[in-house]
Amino acid sequence: MASRREFLGRMGWTGVGWAMVPLANGFPVASQQALPAARRDSMHAVLVHVGTDLKVQGAPLRVICDADITELWLREIQPAWKRRPVALAGLTGSSTLFCLEQLAWAHGMRVAFHAEHVILPSRETQHRVHWRDPSLTAIDERALADAGEDWSSRIADVFASYDRGLPITAAGPSCAGLEPPIPRGASLLTSWINAPV
Repeated sequence: MASRREFLGRMGWTGVGWAMVPLANGFPVASQQALPAARRDSMHAVLVHVGTDLKVQGAPLRVICDADITELWLREIQPAWKRRPVALAGLTGSSTLFCLEQLAWAHGMRVAFHAEHVILPSRETQHRVHWRDPSLTAIDERALADAGEDWSSRIADVFASYDRGLPITAAGPSCAGLEPPIPRGASLLTSWINAPV
């Protein structure tokens, strides 16, 4: 098992990106390309942390820069979903979930998990869990708050609990298109799972 430092070195991770991970077979292996350098702040540290946790668990990680899913959609997601729906999870901006959720509906997929994480300038994080399918590891705002700075590991645990052998409850649309108001200087991340119903 690779250490966090070894993983980051191999990925060329310099601290920016939006992490997404396929939760079932069907996507090609991720290329190991360097990411563009950018400001290092608490939001990006969280992304690095959850990405590292998932990669150590053997998940093939994808990184989206500047919240643009076009290339990843055309190259990997759409071809895979044409063959069969494949669950996908992410810790991204809410606009990424909104776009992927709209595309997923046409492939018989729904949001099985949706939570928002507001990272305040003080580095404190406020959490709101909007939807969690009962088949996934139980998590709520209190458990995320109690985890402190390690909350992203709890999100990685929820992602890892997805079992494609268990059906998810068909749910309506998420509220990803309705970003909450956040304090000045804060950042918003959204964790989510899109899965077949």
